[in-house]
Amino acid sequence: MAGIIDFSTYYPRNKIDNHFLEELGIESQASWIREKLGIEERRTVLPLEYIKETKNADVAKAKKVAELSNSNLSIAAVTPFLDKIDGGDVDIILANSSTPDLGVDSLSIEVARNLFPGSGVNCIDLFTACPAFALHLDFLAKHRFTKRYAIGVLTSSFTTVTNYRDRTDSAIWGDGSVAYLYDSQETAGELAIIDSGFSSDTSRAMSVVVERGGYFHQDGRAVRDFSVRQTVRMIRALEQKFAVDWEKDIFIGHQANGTMLAQITKNRKIPERSHWSNVKYYGNQGGAGAPASLAMNFASLKQGQKVILAVLGAGLSWGSAVLEKR
Repeated sequence: MAGIIDFSTYYPRNKIDNHFLEELGIESQASWIREKLGIEERRTVLPLEYIKETKNADVAKAKKVAELSNSNLSIAAVTPFLDKIDGGDVDIILANSSTPDLGVDSLSIEVARNLFPGSGVNCIDLFTACPAFALHLDFLAKHRFTKRYAIGVLTSSFTTVTNYRDRTDSAIWGDGSVAYLYDSQETAGELAIIDSGFSSDTSRAMSVVVERGGYFHQDGRAVRDFSVRQTVRMIRALEQKFAVDWEKDIFIGHQANGTMLAQITKNRKIPERSHWSNVKYYGNQGGAGAPASLAMNFASLKQGQKVILAVLGAGLSWGSAVLEKR
């Protein structure tokens, strides 16, 4: 069984805390954010003064004033792998971003052009929103490798498409990037991928949208209710199929907000020590959130521990994976 060798994360330096949002004068309160969303901080590629002065009134300008692009974030996340492998052994780079810098060329090509020039690596932007990591793993399980390694990178800069006049949307989003290094050889990699899946319901496609040149918007209540129900369904199915033991195994969900994750873990009786999350201090990072939570705790995994991943988002789409520490 192939597996993941390593992870790496990269975040912008600028922090948006709840006090900052209070000071924007949009009737946002730190106590309300904490109670309703379970988020304290998030990172942004935007200058804080720009957000204060404009509340991101012009989405097109946000891309121009951003201190880091999606490409910058992605390249920074992937760079630590250069000392671990020979670039000529990389078969494929998979990239995902819901807030791409360009229509053409793609994010995966930008990573390859900057870090693996002349290597002949295959470049694919495997696009979905928040459940992107599950889609990546499902794709890799079916991919026919001609070289040994795959590199995946998931990046978001949602603050560039956030309306900072809206007290709810402004409290949700954070920016960041996570990369992983995948070894296609049998029995290779510290984290074996033993199951994966991905599905979607296109009848709900307009429930979560980022319009080209516009803001993110969603039917928040409907999406939240669906997200909790569908995540519980995925977890329940995996519990039965793989004899999950929440005394030792780990759950990672989509990092939408802390209170939604609390509903899910309460329903499935998952103890806090068995739930890995980073949304409290990084906000909702789209497709980067769940794998970044795994990345931040990767070194603490013990042999035989399973990681149960259940993620979902725009599309509406959802996916799951079961990983096990060798």
